[in-house]
Amino acid sequence: MKNLGYKIMVLALIIFLAACEKDYDSFITKITYYPTIELIGDQFMTQLVGEPFTDPGVIVKIGDEVSEPDEVTGTVDINTPGVYTITYSKVNEDGYSAASQRFVGIIDPSVLDNDYTGEYQRTKYGSNTTPAGIAVWTKITDGLYTNNNVGGVPDQAAYIYDVYVFNVINNKIVVPKQPNKLGGVINCTSTIAGTDSDQIDFTPGPVGTECYTWGVKGSGYGTNLRTFTRVN
Repeated sequence: MKNLGYKIMVLALIIFLAACEKDYDSFITKITYYPTIELIGDQFMTQLVGEPFTDPGVIVKIGDEVSEPDEVTGTVDINTPGVYTITYSKVNEDGYSAASQRFVGIIDPSVLDNDYTGEYQRTKYGSNTTPAGIAVWTKITDGLYTNNNVGGVPDQAAYIYDVYVFNVINNKIVVPKQPNKLGGVINCTSTIAGTDSDQIDFTPGPVGTECYTWGVKGSGYGTNLRTFTRVN
C-alpha cells in the first residue's frame, strides 16, 4: 500500500513538473528584428530635364542582415518638369514593415537663375487683418528650397520646421507630400481642392510685393488659403 502511495506521489510530481515546463515554455518569446531602410544619397534631389536618372538606391537591413527592398514604386519622367516620388518598402517575416521615400525634382533650365531666398510674411492670420508669421525661404540647390513656416503661423515653435519646395519650371513651385512635424504628411496646393502635386504660381519681386498664395493640406492646419508677401 505504501508503494502504491509512493508511486502516485511520484506520478503527480512528474505531471506537475511537466505542466510547469509547459507553462515556462509559454513565456519564451522570439526576438523580432524590425526592417530598416536607409537612403543612399539625398532624400530630396533635383536634376535638369532630359538628363538620365539613376536611382541611388537604399540600404535595407533586418537586424544586422543586409537585405533588399520587397517593392520599389514610382517612376521618374525625365522629359517632363515636375516632382516624382519613389517609395521603397520592406516587410519582415513577422509582418512588421518599413518604408522610405525619395523625392526627385525634374527641373527646367528656366529656373536656374531663380533665387527665392528671403523672408515672406503672411498678409493676415485667420479672420484678423494683422500680419501673421514669417516664412524663411532658403535655397538648397537649383530648383530646391526649404520653407520653415508653410502656414505663416506666428510665434508657435511647433509650426516652425522645414518643408521642401521645388521650383520646376519658370516661377512654378511644387510642394510634394512629405512628413509633417505635427503628424502624418503635409503638402501645399494652389487651391484647397487642388491635387497633391498642383503647380503653384510664385511671383518674385521686391519687398512689399505679393509673392505666393497656397492652401496647406496637413494635420494641424486650417483649410483657408494663405497669401505671403516678401518683407526681406
